[in-house]
Amino acid sequence: MGTKLALYIALPSVDALLRDLRKFDALVSLLKRLGFEKVYLENYRDGKLLSENEMARIRDMFEKEFSVAGGVAIGTWGPGMGRNADFWSVCACIDDERNVGLFEKAVVQQAKIFDEVLIDDFWANWCYSNEGVEYLNKSFGVSLTLPSLRRLLMVDDEVRRLWSEYSKTLLANASRRIYDSAKAVNNNVRVVLKVAEWREHFLHRGLDLPLMAKIFDGIYVGTESREGTKRFGSLFIIDYVRAFVGEKLRGVWFDSYNGLGISTTMSPETFEEQLWYSFLGKVDEITFFQGVEYIDFVVEEHKHDMRSLFIMDESRREHIAHVERSLPLLRSVENLLTEEKIGVVSPAIQPLWSDPYDGYIEDVLGSMGIPLTAKPIDKLRQGDVVLVKRHILKYVDLFDLLRKGVNIVLTAAATESIARGALGYDAISVVGADIDEPILHSVVEAVAFTDGKTYADRSHRRPYVYAFGPVLKMDRSASIKVLLYGVDERGWKYPAIYVVDHGNAKVVVATITRNSLAYLHQFPEIARQALRDALYSFIGVKIESRARDPNSSETSDIAVVVYKSRSIALVNNNLYNNYLGLVVNKKMFGVSNFAGSELGAAKAVNVEDIGEEIRVDVKIARHSFDLMRFG
Repeated sequence: MGTKLALYIALPSVDALLRDLRKFDALVSLLKRLGFEKVYLENYRDGKLLSENEMARIRDMFEKEFSVAGGVAIGTWGPGMGRNADFWSVCACIDDERNVGLFEKAVVQQAKIFDEVLIDDFWANWCYSNEGVEYLNKSFGVSLTLPSLRRLLMVDDEVRRLWSEYSKTLLANASRRIYDSAKAVNNNVRVVLKVAEWREHFLHRGLDLPLMAKIFDGIYVGTESREGTKRFGSLFIIDYVRAFVGEKLRGVWFDSYNGLGISTTMSPETFEEQLWYSFLGKVDEITFFQGVEYIDFVVEEHKHDMRSLFIMDESRREHIAHVERSLPLLRSVENLLTEEKIGVVSPAIQPLWSDPYDGYIEDVLGSMGIPLTAKPIDKLRQGDVVLVKRHILKYVDLFDLLRKGVNIVLTAAATESIARGALGYDAISVVGADIDEPILHSVVEAVAFTDGKTYADRSHRRPYVYAFGPVLKMDRSASIKVLLYGVDERGWKYPAIYVVDHGNAKVVVATITRNSLAYLHQFPEIARQALRDALYSFIGVKIESRARDPNSSETSDIAVVVYKSRSIALVNNNLYNNYLGLVVNKKMFGVSNFAGSELGAAKAVNVEDIGEEIRVDVKIARHSFDLMRFG
């Protein structure tokens, strides 16, 4: 059974369709043309609640052609309600009974009409309140004020932990109340919670994923990647959430809006890429948000209200054209996709706070062609390679992982924390540093990089100082292999990527990731390739630049997704053609030959079977994706 396409129709669009049958007919025609099978119909948003009669009428209109379900944007706020968040006024405080009562009413109303209800992703604890402070002081024996809470949340992990405990208790209690009330009026109803794309703040706002999966009948996840974020995150978040909720993952959704506070569309290319990655994540259902903006109507101009005019008078013609181009291609390869993937494992841990250095670093690493996936810590096995970031050091036992034969790749921020003693004196040996004087320099400004054979920079019409670090003083008794050095303006060399042996496991120390976005787009190609090479020995798949001069070009904004079906997806997010080499270790990947490109977007220019490797030189078309099959 193929992936089901659905449209979530938010309240303003529901209202518009009820008032104008021309829009309804146009939307139905579009959805049928694109192969959509389902619609979600929303009754509540921003303080406005449609009536049962209105919802029953719109349900009857759509169910002649599609499966229908309900939707609610509980967590959103409107005038006349209780308190709202002071940083984003559309968000309601769920510690205010006036708000929760309205939310409960909205969900119960939908449960009377539909057997399935999907909650939009505003359902979280958005508010820092005196009530919350009183709860912390009473429950945990602390003495906080609202100003001190806000200040300490920026720097104090214990206060972050206490607030997360409060937030998840508050959200869980409200969720159980609303869920139970919905079941009381319709025992057959399935209530599904959608969580957003800002995954590293989930716990802070009360979204404990395993707990939410126990309360609700299913979990949906946002694959939105706004302009300025790396689109690989649209794929990674699927694996991340699945690692917590397992079979309760029901589907994914994305929209065409540019993001928080930006009332305009994203580019058609970004919109299309969200669709690609949503499909490549292998889910049962993909939902588009939110309704009539996808049809070709120009609304009445409101000369007195330029904001309304700016938001509404937008066309999605290009967005729909991109979808029509991609859908048949995605449909043709979906049987080759699997939920389980091969790659560097990011452990499924919910941090208390998003780290300013390592936050969302998976999205960046995945955009330089490093295969990534997510697993719970207890499912890590010998031979795996696990990404350890600074803000999860407190959740993992590095020595235990190494004893089990689990390999580790450390970010720059994690490396510096370990070298400064965050895990104790003995842990400094993990990074291969001298225990008495581990750090020589926190940051070095390199002007070039070398692997010991060639030197490279990227000085063509751009500044080319590359900040990385820390630079550690090596423990001479450790078994260390340096793969890449940074070179400063004096010609002095400093280790930037190296591998430390620990018995039957290895630690890859990547101090080059200090500024991950600069690493992705500004550093010379040799710097990215060194990390791909280091990880290849654990994964068995890598890409290499095949540009005429790799030192002056870059292989980035390329994603590599490795499936257990012996297929490899290549995604070129660039608006230009790219040349790359796809290298596969036959034994590690369990293949014996290259079977070809599934779609022709990635053309095999040359194929070599050399010993234990298959090497495929590929020309991949601008802004495209393909599946490379192996037998």
